[in-house]
Amino acid sequence: MCLVLLLMAMSLIGCQAELPQAAPRQIQITSPTTIPIKVYSHLPIVPVKINGQGPYNLILDTGSPTVVLRPDVADELKLPQGIIRGTEFARSIGGVDTVSFRHINQLTIGDVTCERLDAKLVNIPSDYLGSSIRIDGLLGLRVFAQLLLTIDYPNSQLILTPDDYLGADARDVIGARLPDAEHLLIDLPVNDKVMTFTLDTGTSMGFFLTDTDAQRLTFAQGPIVSGTTNTPHGPVDIRVGRINQTVQLANQQIQRPIVYIRPGEYPLISSENQDPLFADATSLIGGEILRHFAITIDQRSRLVRFTRSSTKPIQMRGYSQPRFNPLD
Repeated sequence: MCLVLLLMAMSLIGCQAELPQAAPRQIQITSPTTIPIKVYSHLPIVPVKINGQGPYNLILDTGSPTVVLRPDVADELKLPQGIIRGTEFARSIGGVDTVSFRHINQLTIGDVTCERLDAKLVNIPSDYLGSSIRIDGLLGLRVFAQLLLTIDYPNSQLILTPDDYLGADARDVIGARLPDAEHLLIDLPVNDKVMTFTLDTGTSMGFFLTDTDAQRLTFAQGPIVSGTTNTPHGPVDIRVGRINQTVQLANQQIQRPIVYIRPGEYPLISSENQDPLFADATSLIGGEILRHFAITIDQRSRLVRFTRSSTKPIQMRGYSQPRFNPLD
């Protein structure tokens, strides 16, 4: 099992005068831009420049609203303190941890320049994905709030498009929600049920279910404890099994998928109108499924398109070792 770094689906709480600047105040882009990316362990890695320096390798993580950097990277860049005033906190397993922010003047992705945004500092191991590639942080969802964001997994490329919107009438487009303006939620039919998932490109697992969602399903195999993951607050067991149901994703089917199940006390994403410390969580859909698609996210229209060249049902074989990003 992989190391759980620090936090899973971080949600800010506490006293503050201003929120972090998750979305750029200004974006310089004139036409659709394609950026080559690398995909490791089903995670999209994007090279970026920060204040003209780099490139730095950031995991494109739609489960995180903000940019996240390692503290040593922020120090290397001599980034100034962000605009946050007061105390910032983030939920984590077993408690609450303080976090801090630094300010980025320019973040460049290919020919696209994002100006004036804040980065959260988290101790991410540089060898998180092994020795072959250094990981410097995360590239969060709200960086692309004013753009069409396409993550083309099969062709290993990122496409950023200005001044365009998705149409809601296509068979491969489904509606989405941003209830907290941070996490992108989609509702998927699972046989005769409908279940809510957070679209999370920062986890390599296909489906990471809450206990509540798992109890609504029947299992063809398992679930069994697949291993214990270390966390800053102690070990956490992760269970895995194969369900009998079929998940409908836009016009595609995932038949009897392998699913991972989080412990009941494991905090993920807060539900609307609930206490952020003790709120219910959503299940996640991640890279093991998303890698089959070119995914276009339209945050302004709350729509997501899932484009795939094949219409054959997606098959998942065997149990795999998950790598999920606990920084969201």
